[in-house]
Amino acid sequence: NSISDTSLYHRLFSDGTKVSEYYYTFCIIIPFNFLFVVCMLLIMFNWSVILTMYALLLIAFELLTITVVSKPIENISKKQKSINQNLMNFVFERIQLIQFFQLLNLRKQQEKDVSQKFDDCKNTTLTSIFSVDVIYKISSMVRQFWSLGLLIIGANLIIRSEITVGLFVGFQTLVGYMLEPFFLLVNSIVEYQNNKVCFNRFLEYFELPKIDDRKNTVFKFEKEITFDNVSFGYVPECIVIRDIKTRIEKGEFVVVTGTSGSG
Repeated sequence: NSISDTSLYHRLFSDGTKVSEYYYTFCIIIPFNFLFVVCMLLIMFNWSVILTMYALLLIAFELLTITVVSKPIENISKKQKSINQNLMNFVFERIQLIQFFQLLNLRKQQEKDVSQKFDDCKNTTLTSIFSVDVIYKISSMVRQFWSLGLLIIGANLIIRSEITVGLFVGFQTLVGYMLEPFFLLVNSIVEYQNNKVCFNRFLEYFELPKIDDRKNTVFKFEKEITFDNVSFGYVPECIVIRDIKTRIEKGEFVVVTGTSGSG
């Protein structure tokens, strides 16, 4: 139930920045664009009910898309942030222990491990980008077919003299004014999934148990200390002490020695 210093810094600065940036979007961009889209739809209904109903089909599709992809996008964001944080922690720990690795001639092995970590992060990032890009490509393709359908419906209405050419041109202009803020609104709602992950990670900082530095913990024991299968190492690849079984009486002075550089 604890978070390392590097993880804490990452959450405070990286995730905290994302949350603060989205606050402006949530308070200003989303309400303003929502009101603008509603006003455009009211005007469009006044001009042509049939064409406006067709425009509502696109809105319904976008809302359905948001409902379907919201959870996958949230999962992708969680996985991406987790692997980015793990990579940062891994590299930071290796930097701290670089002199130790040099003493034990483990530098090449550590370089290989770091390279592997970067490769894993790269593969996850590429998969995430590809998944999100597929979602946007499908949505973009549907919008193109929708635009073609609008032209076909408008042409049929003009041929049947239900609307004029001027009204259809004006309606297309209104649609253009409506779609830009509408798509911005959709993207903002989709981006909410990513920011929800950031916000939850940021909140975990405040849920950490509070540490009272004023308390001094004194280690006390009555008779002896018993070690039963105790191992210790700076990294899993290098165990300095392995499976120690011994007993140390109170007041006894014990020294543990090893070769130079063993830690």
